[in-house]
Amino acid sequence: MKFSPLAPIEMRIDRLLNERWRPWQAQLAPREQQLLRMALIAVPLIVLIFGIVLPLKDRQVRLQKELAAIAAQAQEAEQLAERALQGGGVQARGELMPSVEQAAGEFELRDNIVRIKPVAGSDNRLQLTLKDVPYNRLISFLTRLDGLGISVPQAALHARTTPGTVDADLTVAN
Repeated sequence: MKFSPLAPIEMRIDRLLNERWRPWQAQLAPREQQLLRMALIAVPLIVLIFGIVLPLKDRQVRLQKELAAIAAQAQEAEQLAERALQGGGVQARGELMPSVEQAAGEFELRDNIVRIKPVAGSDNRLQLTLKDVPYNRLISFLTRLDGLGISVPQAALHARTTPGTVDADLTVAN
């Protein structure tokens, strides 16, 4: 007889079945025994299906959707790269707002921006409203926007009671 590393476990299971399970099962009515056998088959199958297979299937579907979205982004990036190599402008319709927000972050003006909204009828213009902005930071911010190729066709500055601060209503365009 071969020795198996699982032999002690097998012996315990066999003893448990012989001492407790089989006598208990023998006391059950035939209908209950049949129900118990069906449950012993059905419960593991239900756990397998609802606990493992279906969650894996849901994850697969979600990952396929994410993959399709990433592929679309990669295709758009390739098109933008081609345009950049051909000498065309890289700024797409949606890049004005992130550029403005990034420039505002560089000069710690994000907290001063109270409103950013697209100008009606224009895909490449935004209207900004800034409150309590230090004047020197505003000028640095506007210089940075110019360096990014973003123009400011309209600007209205209003003095505040605090020295060196202004309120600004700006229209920016790329």
